[in-house]
Formats: sequence, C-alpha cells, structure tokens
Amino acid sequence: MGKIFIGLLAIIAIALAAFFFVLPERIDARMNQVIAHAPYPVSEAAASLHARLRVADLHDDV
Repeated sequence: MGKIFIGLLAIIAIALAAFFFVLPERIDARMNQVIAHAPYPVSEAAASLHARLRVADLHDDV
C-alpha cells in the first residue's frame, strides 16, 4: 500500500512539474509567434514627434 501511495505521489509531482514548467513555454511558443516583415512606413511628422519625445518599450517579449 505504501509503494502505491509513493508511486501516485511521484506521478502527481511529475504532472504538476510538467504543468507549471514545461507546458507554459510550449503554449507560449505556439500562440505568440512573431512573423518577420519589412519595417512599417513612418511619416515625417511621426518621425519628428518620435525624435522629440522620450519613448520606452516596457513590455517583455521573452
């Protein structure tokens, strides 16, 4: 009975580890794909405004 209990705990621990450490990375890679493309055209007014402002990209693309 004790060996069965320990075996079940091991299976549950492995399943939880996979759920929290393996699956999120695989799901993220599948759902958040980045497609390469040419740069977007920017108007002269937008480029001038961007040069005068402090702009920060504060999100994480990991």
